[in-house]
Amino acid sequence: MAQGQASDDPAYPTGFPAAYGAGAVVNLRLFIPGKPVPQGRPKARIQGYNTPNPRPQIYEPAESRNYKEYVAEFARTQALGIQVIGDDFVMPFTGVQCFLNLRFNMVKPPSYPKRVTVHTKRPDFDNLTKSVVDGLVNARILEDDGCITDSTIQKRYAEPGHPEGVEVDLTVRPVETV
Repeated sequence: MAQGQASDDPAYPTGFPAAYGAGAVVNLRLFIPGKPVPQGRPKARIQGYNTPNPRPQIYEPAESRNYKEYVAEFARTQALGIQVIGDDFVMPFTGVQCFLNLRFNMVKPPSYPKRVTVHTKRPDFDNLTKSVVDGLVNARILEDDGCITDSTIQKRYAEPGHPEGVEVDLTVRPVETV
């Protein structure tokens, strides 16, 4: 099994970033620091309102778009900076089956009582997941998010050793053709 180097930076959880390879199977572990931002709802506006041919324009909220770019930048930088010993891998991953594990570590508001230990409030985990997966596609780590067949998503309050951010664990294996 080939193993990449994990960061000793205290801003990253233990073991991040790293890459492991075993034959054709690759496991990539990345960490995106900062407050996770969910995918926002599409917005609409009329373009050319006072013209003879007004037309609707659908756009993505700036906060969502900026977060996807942020995720793409961090993911690309980490993935390219990992030194893998032995079997190298080529990104973007194409013709593969992906198993994705995401852990969203979020800061607990100080006003919450100590007995509140589970993150059951907004943002929704599916909207958080969409923004991170789109960022991985924009980073050219994945060719398309359609290759993700299995996933585990966890939304937690940040604990010691788990700073605020998103832990990404991506396992990729080639698809056997019949």
